[in-house]
Amino acid sequence: MIGLTSAGNTSFVTSLGCFDEVVTYDRVTSLPPDVPVAFVDMAGNSALRDTLHRHFGEQMKCSVRVGLTHRATDTDEGEMPGAKPRWFFAPDQIRKRAKEWGPGGIEQRFGAAWSGFAPLLERWLTVVESRGPEAVVYLDTLKGRIPPEQGHMLSLLG
Repeated sequence: MIGLTSAGNTSFVTSLGCFDEVVTYDRVTSLPPDVPVAFVDMAGNSALRDTLHRHFGEQMKCSVRVGLTHRATDTDEGEMPGAKPRWFFAPDQIRKRAKEWGPGGIEQRFGAAWSGFAPLLERWLTVVESRGPEAVVYLDTLKGRIPPEQGHMLSLLG
């Protein structure tokens, strides 16, 4: 599995140990174009999505949008080769799985997954707690000024 990231976050993403390889956005066209690809887009970068679809063509077998943290998404992206990008919406997936797995199925599987994941968070993430309107880091996040290892817990109440 390949992780795509910005040059400034390469060390952090590599340190997670989740990916076989980490490639920066500016080097995605160095990847072999003749292998089937599934793209899970956490950032919401239209230009990157377009580059990947054009690079992999019909080998782009799945293209899923999860987030918009990058906020560089064009409202009309136009046609791209390969799988049509679709949105992943967690509440829809939870309803689907709840129906498939029956009563308690979601809770059981979530608990099992979380027990393996939670200990890793202590190594990967530093929680920063802040209060008051001045604590909101939205613009800093958009501008890439928040280190990737920080998770911010904010309260508007002082």
